[in-house]
Amino acid sequence: MHLDKAVEGFLLHKSAEGLSGRTLESYQDSLKHLSRFLNNPEVTSITTDDLRRFFHYLRHEYVPNRVTGDRSPLSSRSIRNYWVACRSFYTWAKVDLSLEDALAPMPAPKATSTTPDPLTQEEVQALLKVAGQGRKQCIVLVLLDTGIRVSELCAIKVADVHLRTGKVFITGKGNKERFCYLGSVTRRALWKYLNERDPDPGDPLFATTTNEPLARDWVRRILADLGNEAKVPKVYPHRFRHTFAVQFLRNGGNIFTLQILLGHSSLVMVRHYASLAAADAEKAHRQASPADNWLT
Repeated sequence: MHLDKAVEGFLLHKSAEGLSGRTLESYQDSLKHLSRFLNNPEVTSITTDDLRRFFHYLRHEYVPNRVTGDRSPLSSRSIRNYWVACRSFYTWAKVDLSLEDALAPMPAPKATSTTPDPLTQEEVQALLKVAGQGRKQCIVLVLLDTGIRVSELCAIKVADVHLRTGKVFITGKGNKERFCYLGSVTRRALWKYLNERDPDPGDPLFATTTNEPLARDWVRRILADLGNEAKVPKVYPHRFRHTFAVQFLRNGGNIFTLQILLGHSSLVMVRHYASLAAADAEKAHRQASPADNWLT
């Protein structure tokens, strides 16, 4: 059996297990990339050395072709995601195909944590200026006001948004459900946008010209284009998530509420945001210390 056929069986198995569409897509992309790199070999012929060559290629030679135009190397977290896809595949193949686990000698690559890089007030204002009114403006405002993931943004339906209260129903990772909230500025912009569209309740909140939900890559492209026009570097959906989280804490929110709003299963990532907000407090104290200002 060739690798691509084995991957088909693996994905069917994982779909039947109830894995989310996003996880299945990630597994499919990673394993298809492996198949292309190895020229779709017989699955029994793949060796540990083949897998080592693939991960060396990902780390040192591969140039991503992202929709945003960013050609920077894969992050350590992205490389680890490839390993996770291969690990899941071989765990399945060992049982269903009686396949030897070629990945067993290879430990998981280390994924380094990066410091959140929130947008500044001036950068957000510059993005909104070039966005104008309408869909682009509302995408920026909803991401900024809720900190939701891009996949969650694309899944919102018109009926999920209660403009009077600002309450938004979100379906997150693993189909976990939660609520987020919109402020008055975002609600007013959405009210105008929706009145111009006049959509049905079951329609996507952000739709294509054929009334299909916007794809994640299209949102990434929209934001990257806005960033280029506004001369704001590195504008991507997850950066709005960072911005929301840090501003929430800077403005007095607590980490437990933030964990609920972001849909995190643990406090690990939330603590990164808290560290950044704490660094702000330290800087503010150095500038405003009464003793230092009065007595030196």
